[in-house]
Order: sequence, then structure tokens, then C-alpha cells
Amino acid sequence: MRHIPRAMASLVSVLLLSACADSTPEEVIAGSFAPFAATHECFDFKGTSRCYYTVPPAGKPSKLLMALHPAFTSVKFTEKVSRMAATAVPKGVLVIYPEGIDKQWNDGRVMTEVKTYTMKTDDVGFINEVTARVQKKYGIAVADTTVAGMSNGGMMSLRLACESDAYAKVATVVANSPKGTHAKCTAKPKPMMLMFGTADTVVDAKGGTLAASGVANAWGEVESAADTEAFFAKRNGCDASKTERETVANPEIDGTKAHITRYKACRYAPLTAITVEGMGHTWPGESSRFLAWVFFRGAVSKQFSATERLVAFMGGQ
Repeated sequence: MRHIPRAMASLVSVLLLSACADSTPEEVIAGSFAPFAATHECFDFKGTSRCYYTVPPAGKPSKLLMALHPAFTSVKFTEKVSRMAATAVPKGVLVIYPEGIDKQWNDGRVMTEVKTYTMKTDDVGFINEVTARVQKKYGIAVADTTVAGMSNGGMMSLRLACESDAYAKVATVVANSPKGTHAKCTAKPKPMMLMFGTADTVVDAKGGTLAASGVANAWGEVESAADTEAFFAKRNGCDASKTERETVANPEIDGTKAHITRYKACRYAPLTAITVEGMGHTWPGESSRFLAWVFFRGAVSKQFSATERLVAFMGGQ
């Protein structure tokens, strides 16, 4: 990965992901969600047909997870990488996979080449509407609702953390705050779990402009991982001097190291930040390193499972 220029790696990733043939909802349900009674539903939202997958547990769900896919990827790809439904549903969690327009979310970045931005797509409103429908149908409280996502889906989750009170908890993977969204953060502080990779060539831990075919503002700008963590720690009323730190690094597994920071003195809501040294634009514990390699996303850390930590986070652990 190191010999591939950042802009080229990002562009090739986009081209490869865009070239992947879409599966029909029936194929996704039969393949990705085969063990469950999953459904695919659409409704008119502000003049546009918007859709989402529902993956329910066998009995009454105890928790709700709104799972947001990355840009340029499908729900099928996201489930393959993260296994969020496969892991959470058997534990009584109802998983919802909303679908972004053109496989993207309007997460708050200024993105001149992205349809969701140029059309001013109300993805905050859409995801909130899906959440409200599902909460009402299954009798799930806001206190038991979590929104989580990777990359663009993670950035969308951060926007929802700032602009919506429909979720009690927020978790993100390889997602920095979109530039400018901190100034619009007015919702209630929430418990959060943030994960970053130091070798991420798509969303650089240092922040800045995201590369895309050399077009200025095509994918917008993001804050650094450190500034994202610091902002939400301050917003949650956490004392940065009072933290519990842990490093997970088993050299027999791989060369990555997970540095876990748990803020122990937070006035409003707790926060955990996990910085994975040597990890690329990947989901910790991904089911296959091949998918990361073929899309030039960098190294996968197998030191822990982001999905298992997400499910534990939803349960308050």
C-alpha cells in the first residue's frame, strides 16, 4: 500500500467499488441476511423513494442499531466487512441498514462532485424518519437506540450526534468530523465510541482535504482524528486528564496496535476513543483481509473486533 500515491489509491478504490455490480434486494436478503427474516422497504421521503433493510431478531428486540454504510459501497459489502447483523441480531438487536442516494450520505462536508451534497439531500431527516418508524413499530425507546457507521457512514453518524436526539449512543469507524460541523452541534451529548487508523490513506488521521481525481472540494474536508476526539470529549464534559489507557498488541496476530482511551470523568456522557496504529481505512476485525487489499484500503487490524465492541457498547459495557 505504501508505494501507491494517496490520491491514486483513493481513486482506484472508488473505481473498483463503483464497478461492482449491484445486487437486488432479494439477492441481498438471501445472501447477506439468510438466517433472518429480513425485509427491504421503501417509502416516499420529500419526493424521492428512499429504502432500508430491516434485520430483526427472533423475539422482541431489546436494542436498535442503525447501521450506515460507507460511500460507494453497498449494504451487502458493509455486512460482509463488518458482520454487524450477523453478530448483533442473535443477541436480540434489531439492525436497520438505510441506503444512501448514489451510495453516499450528505454528512455535512462541502462536496461539489457528490449528488447528496449538490442536491442538499436531507439525510438527517431521512434517517431520523426511518428510526422513528422502526422505534414505533417495535416499541424501542430512544435510550436503546444506537447509530453507527464506517467512513462516510461514520461521518453521517457524527452529524446525527450533533443534530439529532433520536439516538442514545453513537459509534464510528475510520471517520473524522466533517469540517464545519462542530459549529452546528446543538443536540444532547451522547455516549460515544470512536475508532481511527493511523495508516488510513482515505480519511487521513491528520485531517484535511480528501483526495479525489485532483478536483478541489470533490470530497470535502475533515477535522483531524485528534481534534474529533477532543471536540466530543469536551462536549461530553470529560476531563482529559482523567483517562484510563490500554494498549492491545499481540505480535502473533499482526503488527497493528490498538491504543484505547476511556475518559473516566465525564459530566454529561462517557467517551471511548480507539486509535489503531498501522491500520488503514478498514474495519477492525474485518472478516477478510482480501477485500481490504483489492480495494487498496490498507491494513486490517485483527487485534480486536469492532463489531463485538460495538455490541458491548450498546449494552452499556
